[in-house]
Amino acid sequence: MPRQAGTLHVVFSDFGAGILRDALEAAGRPDPVITFPDGLASGPIDPPSPAARARWMTDRLGFAPSEWAWLPARVARFWRRASAPAGRRVVWTSSRTADQHAAFLHWVDRMDERPYEVIDLADLEVTHRSDDGRTWRGPAMALEMLDPHVIAAEAVWERARSLSHAERLGHARRGEGCAPKTRPSGSSAPTACARPRSPASTKTSSATRAASGAARRT
Repeated sequence: MPRQAGTLHVVFSDFGAGILRDALEAAGRPDPVITFPDGLASGPIDPPSPAARARWMTDRLGFAPSEWAWLPARVARFWRRASAPAGRRVVWTSSRTADQHAAFLHWVDRMDERPYEVIDLADLEVTHRSDDGRTWRGPAMALEMLDPHVIAAEAVWERARSLSHAERLGHARRGEGCAPKTRPSGSSAPTACARPRSPASTKTSSATRAASGAARRT
């Protein structure tokens, strides 16, 4: 099957995906954006079976089975779209956000040697704009912290880069160490995949998880 033209953007946050779609629209780009629908910052991820995770949500966190019944089909649909022929794949992540970085490590393992480029927003410098119009340069941290018009004006997607073979192997090894340990009660301990975060990024990550959870349950 021939590769299709165009750029496919891969995001690990529903809220961040919405910001990126607004940025692409502002730039006049018709690129599709797909979102990984699961949050791997907690729960069983070795292996990251969506069916097992849906059961864990029910058994350990008290959710009704119907609240997470959608997960396996949504995850399967994501991987079909992600693996389909594409002219260019750009993966947006943040190594300072646990759920995004855990999902990215899973991506690296799952996609193997398929071509893609990565933007790690943790330390990528961009322009920030406050409500009163002031601007400054600083780390992007995560899509959720960026103005869509800044993303468009700076064409941040052009700063994506391919990973070397050694980098892919390094991420794969790091992913192997992200599986949570099991406590005596049977609940899963938090994963330790992300880099240390600043207080600002911690607040953003919490808001992102809340927004993503609400979006998944609608």
